[in-house]
Amino acid sequence: MLVVSRKENESIKIEPLDGIDLSLTLHEVFAQGPIVLTLKHVGSRRVRIVVQAPHALKIMRSEPESES
Repeated sequence: MLVVSRKENESIKIEPLDGIDLSLTLHEVFAQGPIVLTLKHVGSRRVRIVVQAPHALKIMRSEPESES
């Protein structure tokens, strides 16, 4: 489980764990349960989200790329 706050244009990335067997079917990956997103708090400028996902998946904050 990951609890994360996000502002407008920020995101959350969910992808397979490094080293996972890529021949696994979606049924096998989700055998431990679904991905569940729960909004815990909605403020004026950001939202707090709880993310629960199967152990075969990695959940990361994804920051907007800065323009150079």
